[in-house]
Amino acid sequence: MRLKTDSMRLKTDSMRLETDSKRLETDSMRLETDSMRLETDSM
Repeated sequence: MRLKTDSMRLKTDSMRLETDSKRLETDSMRLETDSMRLETDSM
């Protein structure tokens, strides 16, 4: 019983981590786009 609960908790944690990493990826892409726009503006 406890093992099942633990594994479910682990699964939930890993899903949360995945979501976080996707969010980070999106953020970094947005930052990249912003910096490219800034570069274009300064030319």
